Amino acid sequence: GTMNQLVLCRVPRDHILDRRAYTFYAGLQRDGSPAWTADIAERAVVHTFPAGWVNRFVHPYAWHPSVVYYPSTGEYLMANWGMGTNASGDWFTRPSYLGFWTAPDPWGPWTQVHEEPAWMPAGDRGARAYQPQIAPKWIAPDGKSFWLVWTDFQVLDGQRPYYAFNMQQVEVRLA
Repeated sequence: GTMNQLVLCRVPRDHILDRRAYTFYAGLQRDGSPAWTADIAERAVVHTFPAGWVNRFVHPYAWHPSVVYYPSTGEYLMANWGMGTNASGDWFTRPSYLGFWTAPDPWGPWTQVHEEPAWMPAGDRGARAYQPQIAPKWIAPDGKSFWLVWTDFQVLDGQRPYYAFNMQQVEVRLA
């Protein structure tokens, strides 16, 4: 597809290496419950992220979600990112996109609760942050904060690129 469409599969833990054990979300049934299929061609899209955030060179890379159950709200919380590309699709030519979404179930519906179309941690205009992950064990018991971890790709003074591991505490306003 366009690499900005989220799909969902499930498999019993003790059968992860058995491809025949996988089933794919196939939409909602009339009663509102999820439908599952063993045929990957019958899968349904769970959510579509903004277009224009996937690079076309090196290897297509973007929209790898981090989804956790958020106990204090009884919902699922997703962090995701889009690769900052130029019109030609070259990777990391501008800051990445960062978004957060919530949903009552893993299959949605997903509602966006935060968006940064120019994700520049600490205001660093050279940041090329990617792959944000919500650390489940680092969610505060009261749900008012969690820790987000991510990697940053940078090239300083025309030298070799380097990758940095980062983390930041995120404050949450619960409604």
